[in-house]
Amino acid sequence: MERATTFFTILQAMHSTLDNVYLREIQRAEFTQYIQH
Repeated sequence: MERATTFFTILQAMHSTLDNVYLREIQRAEFTQYIQH
């Protein structure tokens, strides 16, 4: 049970990190488009 909880915590941390990277990439793309216009 403890191992499953730890795994779930790691999974959540990875997921939130991926979300942050994804949001950063979207912001960078929008910023690039804004500069090019």
